[in-house]
Amino acid sequence: MSFSNEIKSELAKLQPRQKCCQRAEISAIIHMDGSLHIAGHEKFALDVSTGNAPVARLLYKYLTDTFALKVESIIRRSVLHKANNYLIHVPNQDKISQALNELGILDDHMLVVQGILPRLVKRDCCAVAYLRGAFLGGGYVSNPKRNYHFELTTDNAEFALDLQALLNRVGLPAKISDRKKNFAVYMKDSEDI
Repeated sequence: MSFSNEIKSELAKLQPRQKCCQRAEISAIIHMDGSLHIAGHEKFALDVSTGNAPVARLLYKYLTDTFALKVESIIRRSVLHKANNYLIHVPNQDKISQALNELGILDDHMLVVQGILPRLVKRDCCAVAYLRGAFLGGGYVSNPKRNYHFELTTDNAEFALDLQALLNRVGLPAKISDRKKNFAVYMKDSEDI
């Protein structure tokens, strides 16, 4: 297991105590790793794919306990990478649009949110929880014994800018690198990491 995955496994086991912070963390994981499927007027399905079992369990538990959603968990073994991939599938159901709105995936008009909804990160504790969720969903940190590198990768420019602003807000100066198909929000300063 990579250093980054070890850190994710440990973090996923330590849930925020406050409901608002839990919501922010889960929202970030979904924004980083999720795929929203739109099948018509307010008909949605959600897939979240992760290579980390504790992150998959965290999502499953939160979505079932908080919103009473029917959630399917599918485990696939990658022969090439010799690792498991965990798919959390939430099929269309009555409560899904409300849940997606509360999680900041959909706005109040049921349109997909590209960035971070300000209401999710109003409080500093929620901002930190959101960043933690972003790391759990699409982050990387190098082993500090080798070098210092932290990054959050997304394919959405607006979301990358919001992540950078959020990191800056909590005192972590980050930069953005525009890659071919992705944007990396990163830090390389050992003090900040």
